[in-house]
Order: sequence, then C-alpha cells, then structure tokens
Amino acid sequence: MLLSTIGLGWAFDRLFYGLVKTETDGLQLYRQVGNDLVTSVESHSQLANIIDAWPESNPIKLRLIGAAELALPAELERQIGSGEPLVLESESDVLLLFALRDSEQLLSLSPPKIESETPLAVILTMLFYGGIISLVLLWIYPLARRLLALGRSAKAFGEGQFDRRVSTHQRSFLYEIENEFNAMAQRIQSLIADNKMLASAVSHDLRTPLARLRFGIDLLDEAKDEQVRAEYQLRLSNDLAAMENLVEVLLEYARLDKQLSDMPKSPINLSNLVNDSVESLSDMSDKTIEWHQAAEQFITNAHARYIAMMINNLLQNAVNYGKSQISVSLHKKRSSIILCIEDDGPGIPPEKRNEMLKPFVRGKQEEANASGKGYGMGLAIVSRIAQWHEAQFVIGESKNLGGAQFEIIFAAASSAVTKDRKSSNKVRPSVVAIDNK
Repeated sequence: MLLSTIGLGWAFDRLFYGLVKTETDGLQLYRQVGNDLVTSVESHSQLANIIDAWPESNPIKLRLIGAAELALPAELERQIGSGEPLVLESESDVLLLFALRDSEQLLSLSPPKIESETPLAVILTMLFYGGIISLVLLWIYPLARRLLALGRSAKAFGEGQFDRRVSTHQRSFLYEIENEFNAMAQRIQSLIADNKMLASAVSHDLRTPLARLRFGIDLLDEAKDEQVRAEYQLRLSNDLAAMENLVEVLLEYARLDKQLSDMPKSPINLSNLVNDSVESLSDMSDKTIEWHQAAEQFITNAHARYIAMMINNLLQNAVNYGKSQISVSLHKKRSSIILCIEDDGPGIPPEKRNEMLKPFVRGKQEEANASGKGYGMGLAIVSRIAQWHEAQFVIGESKNLGGAQFEIIFAAASSAVTKDRKSSNKVRPSVVAIDNK
C-alpha cells in the first residue's frame, strides 16, 4: 500500500506538471513582448504614447509605474536593474516588470488572467484518491471474500453442521487460518462422533457384564453349597475385572487426544522400534514373524512411545488374526518412510475398512483365529496416532500372504539427522486392547 501510494503520487505529480507546463511557458511570450517594447522605443515619451494608444480591449495591459512605488527588496532591484524581467504573481493576476533605460520608471505588463489551476488540481487529486481506493479494494476484496466465507462456515458449524469446511487455496491470504479451521472442525467432529460411539459402546458392552452380575448375585443368594458359592463369586470377580478393564480402555482412548496434542516430537529410528516390538511379540506367539532389520536408518520426527504403541497394536492385530505367518518391512519412497505389516489371515473387505477404524468395531471372530479378547480399539488408536503424526494409515490386501496389509506412511526427517538415538528409541511398547482388524 505504501509503494502504491508513492507510485500514484509520483505519477499524478508528473502528469500535473506536464499539463500546466504550457501555461507556465506561456509567460515567455509576454517577456518577449515587454523586452521588444523596451528596446524598440527611442525615448520615454514615445513609450508613453504607445501606452496611451494601447486599446482597452487588448487583454494585455500596459502602464508605467515608479520604482519607488513598489518598494522592492535590494535583491529584486538588482535583478531588474540587470535587464532581466521581474515576474510578480498574486492570487488574482501576474505582473511582468521591465526596467527602462535612463528612467526611474518601470514598464508593467499584465498578461491575460491565467485560468485558476484549482479545478485541474482537484480533478487530479480526486483521481489520485480514486486510484488509492481502487487499489485498496483490489487488495481487500479477496481477503474480505475469504473472511466472509470463513464466517459463514464458522456460523454453520456452530449451528450443528459439523461436516462444514472452508475451501482452501495456497494463494489465499487466509490459507493458514483456513487450514487450522478445517483441522479444528475435523477434530471437533471426530470428538463428537467418538463421544457418541463411546456412549453407545459403553451402554452395549457394559450391559452384558451387568446382567451377569445381577444374575450371579441372585444365584449367590440362593446357593447353599460353599463350592457353588465360590464358583459364583469367581464369576462375579471376573465380570467386575472385565468391566474395570473396559473402563480403563475407555479412559485411555479418551485421554489419547490430550496426550497426543501435547506430545513433543524428536527424530527417532523406526527400525529400532519395529525390532523391539517384533522381539516382544515373538516371545509370546508361536506364529512366524518375518522381519529383517535393515542397516539403513529410517528417521522420522515423532514421539517414540506412541509410535511404539502404534507398531505394537498393528503387530498384535496381525498375530491375533493371522493363521501362521506375519511379514514386517520398512522401506523408503522418495521423501516418505513406509511401514508395512502383512498377515495370512482372512483380510478385511474394502467396504468394511473405514468402519474398522472406528472404536469398538471388531472383526468377525469366526473368520479368524483371534482369541476374542479386547474391545475393538486397536485400529482406532492406530488411526488416531497416525493422524496426529500427520502420517497416512492405509488398509489393503497383502499380495504376498493373501491376508490384510497395513501401511503407515511417515514423512522422512531431514537428511541432516543421521544420529541413531537408540537411547530414546528403546521404548518397550505397551499393549492396549487390540483385537480388531
């Protein structure tokens, strides 16, 4: 805006002086007329006669005035005495004075009244401010349009249209704000959907153990045999433990958003984390996990604990649903690092893959060798951790093993980060209720 103002001011200034140059240079003609009169006459009386005979209708006015009448400063007296015409300008007219030889009088020549420059100056000033306003509107219009669109989307979102988003463009003045609004809207929508799903799941998953507890208590009151009572008490204890485990899983998932939003990120070697998870699960499973730790480092900016949880969840899920073989691999593709986990289980149909990312959605136990334990939170947790790490979580079909294939696509850290931070990467992964594909 500052450069535009300076540029317009300079341009109109040049235009103004270009337009009034003709009027300013027009005085040269009157200077020539006055000099000719002074030099051509032979005597003062002859000049006086010319002035007396000068027609009144002539726009150029001539008269003789005494030098003493003007009381000119010494500098101007020297100028007029040197033979140079003196130009005096007032608000109403312009006066040209010429010195006469051997005389104390001066020839006064008044050219026709010069048209006031005020209209031209006003017009140019209006053009100048009109140009400034046009530039301001040209600059503000896209900004105002994006702000109005953002305001409408925010209002609609506040009225309950949680799928409302703002269209973004990289050249928009509000690109970062619009992206943040969309991210916020997506997070709020996810939280609301999760809360509804959690409430529905809690009411569903707690209903069964509560019914068993009520039924067990009734039977316990009627039982007289100590062995039978002990058996009922054990069942009641197991049901309470199941309810307690469910509540812990719910709290862990509810806290995940807060923990992830505050997590610090640092360069980690994914190869070390995968190796730790494979070693941990290999000791507890009789299934073959094919993993060859590469000498190459796979560095990404992330939080080691949650990435370890993500890897462990995917591996445990593959162990639960795979028949006998699991394959784990890491490879780079351009500026991305791809973690791929495959199994030889029943796989996941394409139409069910998005559904499996929701909490409390479990795979069909009859289609796999899974134990049936857990609450269907595994892939939901993986999806949430991947989302907060700005990584892509892709579910597909394994071409090698025929079962499910899970890919996590991370952004590779800068090539300048080459130090192997094993001390921060050696995090024993924790298992969090993984049972769904």
